[in-house]
Order: sequence, then structure tokens, then C-alpha cells
Amino acid sequence: MPPGVGIPPHRHRNEDEAFYVLAGCVIIEGDDCGVGGVSLEAGGFFYGPRGRVHGFRCGGTDAARLLVLVTPGTGTGAMFAELAELGPRMGERMDPAQVAAVCGRYGVTFVRP
Repeated sequence: MPPGVGIPPHRHRNEDEAFYVLAGCVIIEGDDCGVGGVSLEAGGFFYGPRGRVHGFRCGGTDAARLLVLVTPGTGTGAMFAELAELGPRMGERMDPAQVAAVCGRYGVTFVRP
């Protein structure tokens, strides 16, 4: 994950999600994270049970690497496959409305802080 890049605050209706930071710095924001979020370095762990609002971004000057666990995984692969079909070209951003529509079909909703 390049510096500054991440996923805005969202919640999962059907899955629990956990992050283990392999390298770099990741900022987790959302429920119970306080103003500015929680900074996690390599070895840091975050658990987001279904229903908990959370978002994350690379908070350092170097790229971050995460191991992301989603359980149960039913439907998650199909959601990512649909998102891949939206496939932005190099240097372009995905249309947030299209991303929200795809994710919404799988029980993932984005929330405004």
C-alpha cells in the first residue's frame, strides 16, 4: 500500500476483518480509535468485528504491507472480482459510486466520519 493510500471508513455486515502489519506504518481509523486513529507498525494487529466502523491507510513515507484476514470468506472473493472488473487504468482512480454499489451488494457500506 503506497504512502497515503487506503480504504475509507466502512463496515461489514457479514464478515469480521483483521489486519496484521507486515511492514511500514498503517493508521486505523473508526469506532474506538480516537481522533487521528491508531498507528500500527510492523507486528501490529487490528481486529474489526462485523458492524464495527473502520478504515485504514498507509501512514508512513514508505509503502506498507498488510496481511488481511476476512472471516467467513463467503462472497468476499466475488466482491473483489467485481471490483477488479471496474479496473482503473494506470494513474486513474476508481469511481467511488461504482465501488460503493459493488461493495453494498456484499454487505459492505462506506460511512462518512
